[in-house]
Amino acid sequence: MDANQSLKISTGIRKIDDLLSGGLPFGLITHVFGPRGSGKTLFSLHCALSAASHGRKVFYIDADHSLHPRMLLNFAPKNVLDRIMLAKPNSFAEQEKLIERLYALLPPSSLVIVDSIASMYRLELGEKEQNIAVNRKLNLQLAELLDLAQETPSSILLTNHVAVDPELECVRPVGGNVVSYWSAIELKLERLMPGKIRATLVKGKGNVNSSAELTIKGRKLI
Repeated sequence: MDANQSLKISTGIRKIDDLLSGGLPFGLITHVFGPRGSGKTLFSLHCALSAASHGRKVFYIDADHSLHPRMLLNFAPKNVLDRIMLAKPNSFAEQEKLIERLYALLPPSSLVIVDSIASMYRLELGEKEQNIAVNRKLNLQLAELLDLAQETPSSILLTNHVAVDPELECVRPVGGNVVSYWSAIELKLERLMPGKIRATLVKGKGNVNSSAELTIKGRKLI
């Protein structure tokens, strides 16, 4: 194992840190997916604030446009928020440019969050030939993110939506196997009932298929 990958950033959620053997690793991509309302943005926010409160720089790409700056103000003091850079791309091309700029913006031991990696990707989908080109662009963005994770070194957290795959007749992350291929760790989030979420480790080192139940209290996951 690369020495970078033995370093972790706490998610700020003890049960998730236990599932991930300490948190989000440097030098790798962590992929968190689930349906709408399963807590992906809340989870991302926890990770961002945990990293920033420990002095790390956070670059948060809000491709879903689901994180209002006021939410951040309600969660943490200004000295913590000053370490979080928030960007909201309006297209897949803008998202690509933001990822390219990270090499110049990011100091070592940072956290990059893309919430969600496939939001702008879905808007580009159309006919078969068009989809091949869009998938190629998504692969290139993911390759750049992994290279950034390893070179900086930093930790990369990607959230993702799910959709029904008509061929396999199952629900799977948007983008099929593309995001999974580049990700070393995958967590599936499911809402069990109001105020309750289950997180399951489906890929990564450790106890695959082990899970933890989380409770939403106010604006926190515990």
